[in-house]
Amino acid sequence: MRKVQKERRRYKRFAVKAGAIVAFKKPRLIKLGRPKFVKLGPIVNISRGGLAVHYVESRERLNAPEQLSILSGETEIAFEDFVFKTVKDTKLADLPDNKVIRKLAIQFGDLKGFQLVQLDDFIRKMGQEPLPTGKEGLVIVEKSSSPVHASHRTKKVVCHEVLSRFKKNKAKAGDCLQPEWLMETYLPGLSMEEIELFEEVMDDLISKGVVEYVHDTLPTYKLTAKGDKIINKKKG
Repeated sequence: MRKVQKERRRYKRFAVKAGAIVAFKKPRLIKLGRPKFVKLGPIVNISRGGLAVHYVESRERLNAPEQLSILSGETEIAFEDFVFKTVKDTKLADLPDNKVIRKLAIQFGDLKGFQLVQLDDFIRKMGQEPLPTGKEGLVIVEKSSSPVHASHRTKKVVCHEVLSRFKKNKAKAGDCLQPEWLMETYLPGLSMEEIELFEEVMDDLISKGVVEYVHDTLPTYKLTAKGDKIINKKKG
């Protein structure tokens, strides 16, 4: 077994609270003021050896940067300019506008001094219970953000979860699911099979006129007038 595999296995891997984003700096002609970050996507899990992130494939993000950073808020830098190596880049789901949701697993490069302090501080503040790991330290069971056990989630359950989220937000026609909830909380809690179910459910809801797809930096779905009647039990 290669040494790198042994090194990766010894680190505990943690689920990460919603709100933590992997980003990279956008090159600027004039280096004045704060750097501008391009957000890659929400962190799924992290350890001292590396992390996994969900992201939407786009042309801007296809130009792989040499260094990444972690933002714990819109602009708050938690862990800056770390070098990395891609371990695995997996397609999770297709979106209606031909974009793709992917999961990227990366291994940290050589971290020294203050970077290790930043990483440990981030894990302490944002990490949740350790996740079991498998070959090469990759996560084999992810903590679900839903009370429904993975083996019990069906298309009907997924549909209920999505529409219930609209209802919880007191959504009306034209209102959208918060993309942060969708990309940072809900989807990271689904297994590969459940993401496929989610995709089928949303295609179903779109075809029935209950929701519409909204393509933006972070994609989401908008409630239609018909969807408004359904979740709020309006007559007519």
